Amino acid sequence: SGEIMKTMRDILVIDDEFTVTRAVVKVCSAEGMSVAAADNAAEALRFLEDSKFRLVLYINSTSLANAAFLLYLAPLIAVGMAAVLLKEKFTLLNGGLLCLAFLGFLFFLEFKFSLNMDESKGFLWGIGSAITYALYIVFNRKIPAQIPALTRAFYQLLFGAVTMLPFLDASIQSVTLKDVNWLMAIGLFQGFLAISLFTFAVKHLKTVEYGTVSYIEPLIASLIGVFLYSESLTLSQFIGCTIIFSGGMIQVVTTRINQGTHY
Repeated sequence: SGEIMKTMRDILVIDDEFTVTRAVVKVCSAEGMSVAAADNAAEALRFLEDSKFRLVLYINSTSLANAAFLLYLAPLIAVGMAAVLLKEKFTLLNGGLLCLAFLGFLFFLEFKFSLNMDESKGFLWGIGSAITYALYIVFNRKIPAQIPALTRAFYQLLFGAVTMLPFLDASIQSVTLKDVNWLMAIGLFQGFLAISLFTFAVKHLKTVEYGTVSYIEPLIASLIGVFLYSESLTLSQFIGCTIIFSGGMIQVVTTRINQGTHY
């Protein structure tokens, strides 16, 4: 009889990263779903004792901080690859600004990443993402300068879409009209605009210069969270944002001085 009295809810999300669970709750609640969030197994079991859930989402490959840390190793890896493959040279100032931006990123993460090998699967995915991101930067630097950035973006997006076709399955039939609207928005902003602006940037910047400026991305994401979702920054995150912004702006000014008014 106790089982019958349980409340039916839609989703239980389990993750020790508050940012992840909060994002899932906000998005799913906006879609009219009933969502509960637990940050550990004991709390999840308490929810399961009181309610029944249509879906239990457990994220355990690696922590969000570790995933972000591994991904943003990419600019550092790209600089090393560019030095070997493209024979790109960088000054002590360029290298120092890149390391400064990475230090700011570590402050932004509050140094909460770990090297726990129990998360080896997540580490492999994270390292793979860093290496492929680094290769993406370097390969775009290798493309002849006379090829327009929009042409580069078009063929890269086209090839990416074609590559995804074999991975489509029956789940595509469950996509609703509302889902299509979101997917189109993501395709426009995170796909077309992001890739196009990226190709414009790497066409005119050296790898080390782009790498330094790219660390402004988590800064922008945090500011969006502050202004749109009323999120707050810790002192460590504020220091990290300041370091990243300072390093990025110094790099922009240095690049402009070296190249004159041409990018």
